[in-house]
Amino acid sequence: MKKALLFGAVAVILFGGKVQATQLPDATATQPDTTVTTQQTEQVDANAIMTKAEQQMNSMTVYGMEMWMNGQMMMDIALDMNSKVVYANMSVSGDTMTIWGDGNTKMAYAYDSTVGRYYFTPDTADFSELESQKNEAMQTVKTDPSLTYSYVGKVNKTVKGQTTECYQIHASVTQNETTSTGEYYISTTDYRLISMDISLYSKAIVGSTGNMTMQVNLYYPQSLAIPADVIAAATISPDYTVDRGKVTYGVKYVKGQPVLSVKSAVKAKNKVKIEDSVTICGKEYPVYEIGEYAFSGNKKIKSVSIGKNVQVIGKRAFYRCKKLSSINIRSKNIKKIGTYAFKANNGTVKVKVPAKKLAKYKKVFAKSKKFIELTK
Repeated sequence: MKKALLFGAVAVILFGGKVQATQLPDATATQPDTTVTTQQTEQVDANAIMTKAEQQMNSMTVYGMEMWMNGQMMMDIALDMNSKVVYANMSVSGDTMTIWGDGNTKMAYAYDSTVGRYYFTPDTADFSELESQKNEAMQTVKTDPSLTYSYVGKVNKTVKGQTTECYQIHASVTQNETTSTGEYYISTTDYRLISMDISLYSKAIVGSTGNMTMQVNLYYPQSLAIPADVIAAATISPDYTVDRGKVTYGVKYVKGQPVLSVKSAVKAKNKVKIEDSVTICGKEYPVYEIGEYAFSGNKKIKSVSIGKNVQVIGKRAFYRCKKLSSINIRSKNIKKIGTYAFKANNGTVKVKVPAKKLAKYKKVFAKSKKFIELTK
């Protein structure tokens, strides 16, 4: 690590990691208190304290961090290396984003404040880099022989309502017109890192003012687990997609309920079957729709079987499918056909529908009658 970025590892772990970002105890609204208990009247080896803090950090498997930037709370994140659970509460464009992730089940749970609910996303919580992120965190207290650490005194630090007596250690470095200074607060009883106050002066990095202040507060819960009510209340994310064969299905919400839409099938060929439903995490979701442009431009499909739960065929869903000659619709509840859903194919596409629905479907498919031939 470059000396000019001595304290940059904090930003790396908080902003550069792949962990998903939700809420443990609520993040404090104000920065923790610092109360001086003694001045520098005793002889204390600052380097030895930093070394012990580094060793302690190396042994930690469960810990959390609050990050404050220029007096504003930016993030509260916690990791449990044992259970592989991660939590974060972040401020993004004025909104709070909260997420839980479980590396064992590969599940992530994100709170959407616009609708007031948690969504879960399967197979996306990859925490293979947790150990490397922990190593990044360790860099924040890794001793550097080129730096001079000085003992300031003992102070009380309060993080998440827990007050700890700490050694205050000062460090600074200047390189390439960038000056970084830091105040480390390390527990006097077990040498755990409790807090860091970091100041950076560099017009090249920070901008016209050249000044940035950051405070990082650490806390040490016994363990992390995703709350049962979060798991119970969560519904599948509207951003989730799943592949079945050569067909990609995406989640969408219709009247508040999750259903599936065919998003893409451009790689499909010959005979294609659109499923009645798809099972995700043990639950069946009906395939409600052939999405807009789903098969558009596919020059290899010849026939398509559409599942019994489909109600909508989107705009240009089968546009320019040059080899498409037949479609078998098993659904008895088609309600909408999008514009040019079957246009620009070679010849008329034969569309077979349930016998009892032929008369009704002639009306539903009226705008597509130039491009298809309805049969029963």
